[in-house]
Amino acid sequence: MTLEEAEAVLLTATRENAGTFTVLRLGEDPGAQRVHQLRLALRVLWRHGKSKDALPFEITTPAAVILHLRSECERNLCSNKSALRRELESELEDLSQGAFELLCGRDADANAVRRRDLGE
Repeated sequence: MTLEEAEAVLLTATRENAGTFTVLRLGEDPGAQRVHQLRLALRVLWRHGKSKDALPFEITTPAAVILHLRSECERNLCSNKSALRRELESELEDLSQGAFELLCGRDADANAVRRRDLGE
């Protein structure tokens, strides 16, 4: 995934009505593939931005939205009456971790786990 693609994925996920994170906020499952793509986008952006002194608000704002609204996602997913994938809870935790790493920049480098599924 390129830097430009990662930015587009992150922005779409948090700003569009059918965006991955918006769907999670509504208590619905966007699917494992879409959640993984958002997580990968967060990692790509972190790898690119961790050496910089600052990131643009266009990137930090959606990451902050993921962290700030995580509990809303959890509440709405719990109140969903249909059967949800078991992995969804850990995927939401993983998205939050990715947003946290992106916002922490190089300070997250020492604790970030290298993952093959995220291109490492």
